[in-house]
Amino acid sequence: MASAGNAASSSSTFKFLITTDNHLGFQERDSRRGNDSFTTFEECLRAARVEHDVDAILLGGDLFHDNKPSLGCFARTTSLLRTYVLGDKPIAFSLLSDPKRNFPTHPVPLANFQDPNINVAIPIFMIHGNHDDPVGGTSSIDILAANGLVNYFGQVFSLDDIVVEPILLKKGHTYVALYGLGNVRDERLHRCFRMKKLRFVHPKPVKGRLWFKILLLHQNRGVRGGSGEKNGIFENMLAGFGLDLVIWGNEHEQQMVPTPSEGFDVIQPGSTILTSLSGQECNPKQYGVLEVREGSYRLTPFPLRSVRPVVRRTVELWRENPTGRTLDAVEDFLRRVIEEMIEEAEEQISRIPDDVLAFHPSIKFPLMRLSVDFTDPESTNFPQPNINRFGQQYMDVVVNPGDLLRPLKPKPVIRRLPSVPGGDGTMVVPVPLVNTSDIRTKVAEVFNANARDACTLLSEPEVSAAVYAFAEKGERDAIDERINELLNKCQKSVWKAMGRGDAEGILMPDSIYTEVVRYKQDMNKRYAEATRAGDASEQGQKGQLQESHGKADGAQTGFGRTDFMIVDAFDEGGVPLGAPAASASLTLNAADCTVQGVCEEEEDDALPETGLERGTLSALIASAVKQDQETTAGPALHVVAASRNGGGKRHRDEVEVIDDDEDVDKPHSVQPSAKKGVRRKAASGAAAPAPKPTRGKRGKQTAASLIPTPTLQLTHELVPEELASQRPATKQGMPQGALNFLSKWAGQS
Repeated sequence: MASAGNAASSSSTFKFLITTDNHLGFQERDSRRGNDSFTTFEECLRAARVEHDVDAILLGGDLFHDNKPSLGCFARTTSLLRTYVLGDKPIAFSLLSDPKRNFPTHPVPLANFQDPNINVAIPIFMIHGNHDDPVGGTSSIDILAANGLVNYFGQVFSLDDIVVEPILLKKGHTYVALYGLGNVRDERLHRCFRMKKLRFVHPKPVKGRLWFKILLLHQNRGVRGGSGEKNGIFENMLAGFGLDLVIWGNEHEQQMVPTPSEGFDVIQPGSTILTSLSGQECNPKQYGVLEVREGSYRLTPFPLRSVRPVVRRTVELWRENPTGRTLDAVEDFLRRVIEEMIEEAEEQISRIPDDVLAFHPSIKFPLMRLSVDFTDPESTNFPQPNINRFGQQYMDVVVNPGDLLRPLKPKPVIRRLPSVPGGDGTMVVPVPLVNTSDIRTKVAEVFNANARDACTLLSEPEVSAAVYAFAEKGERDAIDERINELLNKCQKSVWKAMGRGDAEGILMPDSIYTEVVRYKQDMNKRYAEATRAGDASEQGQKGQLQESHGKADGAQTGFGRTDFMIVDAFDEGGVPLGAPAASASLTLNAADCTVQGVCEEEEDDALPETGLERGTLSALIASAVKQDQETTAGPALHVVAASRNGGGKRHRDEVEVIDDDEDVDKPHSVQPSAKKGVRRKAASGAAAPAPKPTRGKRGKQTAASLIPTPTLQLTHELVPEELASQRPATKQGMPQGALNFLSKWAGQS
């Protein structure tokens, strides 16, 4: 009878493995540390599949360290997931909610364990973090979900009205509502909470049963020192939403013991790998096994055995070595301290099991950090050794010799004001709180420090966002792509202005400068308006399209409300447990979005393949290069470009022509040669020899002939006779065909 009772209880007990902040790919180029993130993640997967036989894995964001992981990182991650996620093990629970609404970005609108083409043994339910968030609409997690390896949910498509719908799971008599909220910039999400633009959808009650509600969240927990008061989410902001348990990601400090809060408990699993050697992050790394049965839960933490040993120590030379004032004396003292740290590390290594050493052999090299205070409050500072040279002495012992030694920053000295009797000990000059977490603030400070530092053409907020994407998101091409996009749009703006007014007047340097500055001011104005509205530039028209989806489904948008909505739950057979509630229609429908975050057709501002060459137009706008006109053998071609690559004869003698009928194709180079001649194929039986550039003296252009002739690619067909007969204008404007082409090109936007 006891065994039957245990079997019944296990059939109604959900068992989840919870982990967050795996940061796959961290230090992957390091020959020793490159495998650390993958090793600990594999340990978590192996524990879920073999040791604990869990029903599913809950992953709270930051699976990858970089927003765009390398191909090697992605290949290793995919291999690990295929090894441990796929299999013939039957799924012991059922999905009651609509997968189309839960997983709107999946190419197949199903959970991966529902896909008949995939055998999934352990489903992974995960949200994105701030490291792998969907920049540009697509996250690296979308690729894993498209391959059927994970179940990606919790995306936020619009900040105007965030509706969090649960994944409804049932196992025996236990009902679980799993909510997910992927990372949103803290100040924006903070504003959404304050303005009551975030709502949770609650499932329909089941008679005699309780829904256990879990939330996966990836945000700053509270506000760190030096950050703004809105740069984080507080626990009391989640009160009143009916949650039972919050699994909090993004914080690397491990706090696996549940912390009671405003009617719910908080679990902070922490990271599985050391991305820094701060005191909070160096505590033991763990994963947790969460067991849920009906309305109660139990969490059991397990230490990660494959985490590299860490030894940290801090010394103050003026206290511990006051007499050693020479460089040699300081280095000798630091060597003695490091030898003691090595002995402590060897003791930790001796406790590592043999199977872990065989699985991860480089774990025997510990991470060590010796923080040294070289200052002396009563005398001159101690001499500081070369950090890199000092660390190289231990490159065969530690894994991080380059940052083994770290000087401490001087602490502010607090003294009393002499003129104020009984002063309270406040600082004479307040020390400013420096926040280095937001690179955009630093870029703005550079631009705003002096008017001379401001840009003339580029929009400072746009450049700041690009630098942030490069520095924080790992977008290697973010700056180049954004600058090229801004340059392209500015060029179009100049050509549009030319079409509206005097063709020659706009080409004057002062006119170009005025037009460029005006366009930049318009860009900054639009960016500021979008920021005040609470939408970033990447949001674009998502809110409008989301509203159109809502109207199509009969949805109503309710701002400033935190009312609960009801959705139906279905049993295993798909039979509804009750009629749909009227308020269910309030849920915004994002299922029509095929890719996460992409809810609008972005404007194609790229130059067409047959359009203006970027270098030629840039030179035209800058008015810095005078073009020379080649003397050609026949009147059919007008030479407009000399050296394209700054090379020798082959590049110098390339010619390109204007084609007014848009039938452009690949370029052909006409190169002088005594042995080989280049001819063009004739159309309709007509033959025309290819023009050869004259090797003689070039004729200088007059001031009237310095016209903005666009550089187009040479065609395979003959140049139209009406275009070939056109000559450069001598007094006004430019050739009509080129002007028409530029007007058409500029009007594409």
